[in-house]
Amino acid sequence: MKKRILIAAIVAASTLLPAQVMASRQAGDIIVRAGAATVDPYDVESDEITLDGTGLDAEVNSVDSNTQLGLTATWMVTDKIGLELLAATPFNHDIRAKGLEGLDIRKIGDTSHLPPTLSVQYHFMGGSDNKFQPFVGAGLNYTNFFDEDASKELETALGEKYDLDLDESWGVAVQAGIDYFVTDNIALNATVWWIDIETDATLKGEDSGTKIEADSVEIDPWGLPGRCCIQVLITYHPVACGEGLSTCWRSCECEANCRRCRVPAAPAVTHFLNRYTGLVHA
Repeated sequence: MKKRILIAAIVAASTLLPAQVMASRQAGDIIVRAGAATVDPYDVESDEITLDGTGLDAEVNSVDSNTQLGLTATWMVTDKIGLELLAATPFNHDIRAKGLEGLDIRKIGDTSHLPPTLSVQYHFMGGSDNKFQPFVGAGLNYTNFFDEDASKELETALGEKYDLDLDESWGVAVQAGIDYFVTDNIALNATVWWIDIETDATLKGEDSGTKIEADSVEIDPWGLPGRCCIQVLITYHPVACGEGLSTCWRSCECEANCRRCRVPAAPAVTHFLNRYTGLVHA
């Protein structure tokens, strides 16, 4: 299967950063987004469907769209390089074929899947205060299919229960996107994804053991995530303030120095716990 996921018109809210650095990407930032994600397949195709090895002059040709909750989290390794994990609640799809109309079969089954994807991003304007923050990325996708069911019309036409199985898939993923900060702490985001997913589908009769197979099922869906997506920017690393190099968060009083010098991450945890719980003393 091949996927394209378009993330568009995302309303983003940013927190825990001072206003003058809201639009920047800096090392240590964590960016979390959550919003509606629609996967809308097109140009679906497969190898010829076979019945116990004999070709049926039929193929998988349709997988319907579905909308779920999409989630991404990005950790900025440097001002320009980010590591992103894409996840979502399970997508659900009906699978249809052409060439089986003589048996009164159109829908052959349905399935759910999860498409976690790990990508490396490059943020062109990272470290700057530009309102436009474009980025590109590439990574690896793993897709797991589950809750596969043969359709009732297929089972009725063939006279027995069938089990449907879809193989898991590993593939390349690429993306391009942009954040636009309309205020100091609200941004619009659009991201386009392309994910290469391919699976083999097998239907097996529970009584007869008859196998119906469709290899190399490919789907090229467009996804349309991005309805009311929330983006949160969090900084977990400390920065150095003044000559004393006391650790603090980016919202400390010496904002002019906070952008220029930093100290190792470990003292930040101590400082945070001390400041907000009083349990740890530096």
